[in-house]
Amino acid sequence: MARWPLSRMDNDAVAEADGEFIDLTTRLGRREAELRSVRADQSELRRQLIRAEDRASKLRWQLDSIHASRAYRAFQLLRAARRRPAAGPRLPAGLLRVLTSAGPRPSAPPDPDFRGREEHTLAGWAAYDRRDYQVAIAEAQAILDIFPDDYPALDLMQSAHWQRGDVGLTLITLRRMRAVHDSARLAATVRGYLGRARELDPRWQPRIPGSPHPVEPRDGVIMHLLGESIPYRVNGFTTSSRSTLWCQRQAGLDPFAVTSLGFPRTATASRFAPVEVMEGTPYYRIDPGADYPAAQPRDILLTDTAWLAARVGRQQRPAVIHARAGSQDFGTALVGLALREHLRRPVVCEVRSFHDAAGGDGDTDQAGPGQRGGPSDRGGPGELHAARRASEFRCLQGADLVVTSTDGMRSAVIAGGVPASQVRVIPDAVDTRRFVPGEPSAALRRRWGLTGKSVIGYVSDFEHSREGQEILIDATARLRAGGRDVVCLLVGDGPRRPQLEQLARSAAGDGVIFTGEVPHEQVPDFYSLMDIFVVPRTNDPATRMEAPLTLGEAMALRRPLIVADLPPLVELAQPGERGLAFIPGDPAALADAVTTLLDHPEQATRLADRGRQWVLTERTGAAHGQLYQDVYQELMDRWRPAGQPAGRAGKPT
Repeated sequence: MARWPLSRMDNDAVAEADGEFIDLTTRLGRREAELRSVRADQSELRRQLIRAEDRASKLRWQLDSIHASRAYRAFQLLRAARRRPAAGPRLPAGLLRVLTSAGPRPSAPPDPDFRGREEHTLAGWAAYDRRDYQVAIAEAQAILDIFPDDYPALDLMQSAHWQRGDVGLTLITLRRMRAVHDSARLAATVRGYLGRARELDPRWQPRIPGSPHPVEPRDGVIMHLLGESIPYRVNGFTTSSRSTLWCQRQAGLDPFAVTSLGFPRTATASRFAPVEVMEGTPYYRIDPGADYPAAQPRDILLTDTAWLAARVGRQQRPAVIHARAGSQDFGTALVGLALREHLRRPVVCEVRSFHDAAGGDGDTDQAGPGQRGGPSDRGGPGELHAARRASEFRCLQGADLVVTSTDGMRSAVIAGGVPASQVRVIPDAVDTRRFVPGEPSAALRRRWGLTGKSVIGYVSDFEHSREGQEILIDATARLRAGGRDVVCLLVGDGPRRPQLEQLARSAAGDGVIFTGEVPHEQVPDFYSLMDIFVVPRTNDPATRMEAPLTLGEAMALRRPLIVADLPPLVELAQPGERGLAFIPGDPAALADAVTTLLDHPEQATRLADRGRQWVLTERTGAAHGQLYQDVYQELMDRWRPAGQPAGRAGKPT
């Protein structure tokens, strides 16, 4: 197009310029339409390629299955015998071997629904793995801008949306995935997400079939609802639950426990009794059998749990229902509220932490469907996170009484809208029968190479970085660099163990020992190996509200204490009285505290003696059980459902 100064352009020139502009616009529109057509063709070819690969994979698996079958292998033997008559005498033995032994099972074909992390989505999955979900979504969107129906990119996007807590966007993306390639598995995934959303709906509660069935309560009978229990799972939750049940029995109550649907089958136990008795307490396993789908939607799972737990409740006729809710699952509280409506018995809800406070790098349910994981609602900033927190407090507000273990948790519960008059603090007790001071086992010292060394240590799982094992490892490295013959003993296991072992090797050489998970009955022996027990927790919302049960156990075993300066820890250790404190997250301060106790053994002995005496006075099972009996009786005195007697919390004397 000719270029003239605007002032010299006549009408003909303007018309010519307009015509050329219109022609260029038309050509651009035509090229863009061609590009869209090509991209659509590419998307369709990609879908056809995926389906062809899936069909080929399935056919290959079917062929391998035929080759592995007894009939085919017998046919091959008969054909070989026909071709080589000399092999005939060996034919009967060969046929017998084929008929009595299974052939190698071919591996199942790849899941056609979730194809995994394909090469063009790896950058997005890398962002997903480091929990940068916004970047993961942007990477997926960049692919979808070019290929709107790219299935792996849609999978990445819906996984990241779910982890952010954006329920609506997750379901929209899943609908797009179903439009590209629908399947029964993908439909089940959508149903699973809807089940989780329904669980969080304020209008929803598990419904027990049939009309309410009020029971005549038996005095002193307490129904405990637990997610899991010892001996199949050993962690702070199960250890504390076991301690509470034992203490209540010592106080004259008659507790029994009902664990979650499918447990302990879900903990890889295949053989167990329907009712297991531990320390005099029955544990009812409401197991629907191995054929029950393991990945049921949450609303169905909780409804089935409430239905089967109600059968136990009708048989045992409890005076009080005690639902123990954890940071990973408040479903027991929902089941408890449903049982209250059915059995017409009051509900006590026990809470120790909230899911956003307890969330962290140890979350094991972070995978999206494309990674064979389940829906997780932990730690995201979106609507799912807000709904989860609201549901937690709605359950607490609906309970007849709330119990927690620390003043910090009590304040958080009250701040969430529960009246202060309905919240009680009952600290953790210590089983002083098991945790009795004694000489360290010489055999264990030799086994772990601890003879003649100063041992500092911690007993905890390796689920969350807030436990602070890194701080203890760093402090050990500093002490050893300063010439101290110190060894750090870490008792426990969990998903973070490999990275902690790598850190220990690089920082402290052979100065850190990882025992792995030890049998529950041997835990006191490992405490006794430690000259100083350290609680190195970092400063975060969960650690400011709760203290580990291991702190009381260490005091019962007369172990000198060093704890991070956090409210629930110093409340128990009372720095200068029963232990020392250091600045959270400061390995140098921790190393200085360890040096103080190593250099002044008389101070360490004095702190340990005071800790043991305090446990015997304030944290015994009898005192703990009596607190529960008082709380239950208070609840029974003021709980009067229509036409029902209140009953008694304690056994008749």
